[in-house]
Amino acid sequence: MGAVLDPPGARVLPSDWDRLRELGEACLSQGRLVEAQGRFEAALVEAARFGMDDPRLAEALCDLARVHRILGRYSKAEGLLEQALGISEECLGPFHPQVSTSLHDLARCRATLGRYSNAAEDYRRALSILERRGMDSTVVAAQILHELAGLLRLRGNIEEAELLHARARILWSRLTGPCDPRTAFVLIGLALLHQEQGRLAEAELQFKQALSILETADPPLPLETASARHNLARLLYARGKRASAETLFREVLAVRAEILGEEHPRTAAAMLGLAAVRHAEGKSDQAESMFRKVLDIQERSLGPDHPDVAITLDNLAGVCFSRGDHASAEELLARALRILEQAFGPNHPHVALSLSNLGRLYAAQGMNEEAERLLRLSLELLEASRGALHPDLVPALVELADLRVNRGDPEGAEGCLRAAHRACGASFGEFHSETRRVRDAWAGLLAKLGRFGEAGALRRRSRRAGPSGIRKELHPPRPARGTLRHPQGNGSPRVHRSSPSY
Repeated sequence: MGAVLDPPGARVLPSDWDRLRELGEACLSQGRLVEAQGRFEAALVEAARFGMDDPRLAEALCDLARVHRILGRYSKAEGLLEQALGISEECLGPFHPQVSTSLHDLARCRATLGRYSNAAEDYRRALSILERRGMDSTVVAAQILHELAGLLRLRGNIEEAELLHARARILWSRLTGPCDPRTAFVLIGLALLHQEQGRLAEAELQFKQALSILETADPPLPLETASARHNLARLLYARGKRASAETLFREVLAVRAEILGEEHPRTAAAMLGLAAVRHAEGKSDQAESMFRKVLDIQERSLGPDHPDVAITLDNLAGVCFSRGDHASAEELLARALRILEQAFGPNHPHVALSLSNLGRLYAAQGMNEEAERLLRLSLELLEASRGALHPDLVPALVELADLRVNRGDPEGAEGCLRAAHRACGASFGEFHSETRRVRDAWAGLLAKLGRFGEAGALRRRSRRAGPSGIRKELHPPRPARGTLRHPQGNGSPRVHRSSPSY
């Protein structure tokens, strides 16, 4: 940035600046990120010669910030965007469309850094400027609505997120065709929302529809297609389709490592998904090594208190738990819980899942009273935010059933298993392995209560799909949250830059 503070006195022609920007955009669209950075840095030097109050300087700062953000240098990008915003507001006024563009970029960057409140404020202000200027029916407005909806979904504001997704979808349907890549992003946004609501089959279909659009995009969109595959992989993993999920995680990891580098946080997110598969397969040593590498990358690139760090800590705690290292698991879970509460507040579903894991850990240590308190609190939060039929309730319900059996409350235990079975059936189907495991546990309890006819009926339903058994482990490993990107994330028109990771 020294070139900006001390611009040379030589006269510069606008064409020099334009030419360097065009070259930078071309490099970016081809995935040549280092070359793109060099071109945009040169354009920034030229823009500085126009004067420190020239809007072209703000545009040059935004261009360079975009490269830094793609390369995972989020703090650097945020600093450049804050400078760009200040220049735009000073020379163009607070309601100029370029101010909206700077706010939009800044919102994406802050969302990636986990500063969700600031990001939401930036998105809303960017949208209000477009509305004030009569530009609320444009592609840019649709993008902002879509990205803000994704951010609100992540923060647990499901109802508002659904409304904004609907607005974005209506707007995009007027502006683009069914095979436009932006249509794919609408589908991905809706799929993520449906996944959050436990509507897994519906979400899977939408992810696949979006992926089919992106795979045929011209020009190709490798990073955006990889992100769509990552989202689908997470969904398939959640539905127990681990082999398919593993294949997709591997593909995503290869693409991101090649384009973004092995130390990029998005590459780490794909590695986290693959590590979760390894853990689920019982390959604890491999899983732990991968989780720790992911954690190192995330802490260096995102900071030690980023929500994605908490998800990795949660997964690493699962490995420790499976080995019987309860002290390490508790330390990791406690840290994850602190991060999530700070980022989302005490009532968020992510907080509820960490409470559930901590409760199950305490149950394994015989701390039954505290375990039951945490499990009940987790269930209250999850039911309030995701409904009684969401599959995330199942592990806590099963553990709570065990605790109630141990304290002589079989009727209460049956209520828990009945609710868990209903949630599994709604999300996974009658013969999914998770549904059968819960059903077999329910049948076993009924048999102990002397209700042999009911127990036999449940067992006959499971027998058609093979044996199963309840697994005693923490909440199933959670791959990283997927990323939602727009087709211009590698370059192209400035107004369509890539959105943050959600």
